[in-house]
Amino acid sequence: MSAILTVAAPLFAIIAAGVFAGRFKLMNEAHGASLNRFVFLFAMPAAVFRFTSTSTPPGADAAPMALAYFVCVAIVLLGSFLLARKALGLTVREAGTHAFGSTLGNAVFLGLPIVLTIEGWGAPYLVLMLVEGTFILSAGAVLMTWPEGGARPNLLEIVGGAVVRMLRNPIVAGVLAGFAWSLLGLPMPIGAAPERFLFYLGSAAGPVALFSLGLTLAEPREAPLKGAGPSILSIIIAKMVILPLATILAVKYLAGGGPAEMGAVATFTTVPMGVGVYVQAAHYGVYERRTAAALIATTALSVLTISAALYAFAP
Repeated sequence: MSAILTVAAPLFAIIAAGVFAGRFKLMNEAHGASLNRFVFLFAMPAAVFRFTSTSTPPGADAAPMALAYFVCVAIVLLGSFLLARKALGLTVREAGTHAFGSTLGNAVFLGLPIVLTIEGWGAPYLVLMLVEGTFILSAGAVLMTWPEGGARPNLLEIVGGAVVRMLRNPIVAGVLAGFAWSLLGLPMPIGAAPERFLFYLGSAAGPVALFSLGLTLAEPREAPLKGAGPSILSIIIAKMVILPLATILAVKYLAGGGPAEMGAVATFTTVPMGVGVYVQAAHYGVYERRTAAALIATTALSVLTISAALYAFAP
């Protein structure tokens, strides 16, 4: 319980402060978008680079955990896509967005600020971020831009574009650059001006991201489409129940995960749907209202799921 009070409660209070600012018109979603851009382009890349550059790069011992997560998330992604197509009658793009929202979590803006405060959880968490950044983001980009109307897709062009977008992601680039820095054995002297610059810039990432998330949640949305209940509920169950339970069990019993790995996996999979799912859905004009509703519902539910993960695994 102490971990919930000392780690999770202040973070959710920052989200609540953002909601308060939005509800009382002190700030609006446009301000939140600017804050998110600052976090995405500058603060979070600095935070992850500083962390990974002073950490040991993942070795073969991280492979079982990464593989266990990859298999679980791939099964949930495929299952959610097929359910959306066959049972819910969605188009390929709609089903792709549905599956994307069922698997992509708010790992950067909500989960990362939590795990970086707990000894040993950061390194395995970043390994999971790399798997998500290379697989889930690429799969989501492919499915959400799938040609409609019977057009024959250019798979090479779609997949190639998705990979390029993934590599141009500043956060993924920060993780890879940090691990490369560490692997080359380059120094990062504590107290030196470059290190302090990264420290100050990176320290803003968590609070600013959480506050801007609150602004996003405070913005009134249009009501979901009539009959959207089954779609929203299936996203909630897949993202907040099936994926966490399957991954936690797989890492524990198949990959032999230790306490740090279990804590990182539990936090990584119990965060709500990523805000980026709604951002991309709105950008492409597909499935956005149901995605917004699922984002709000999973964020509210994450108060319980993340608290449960901390209660079970935090030292």
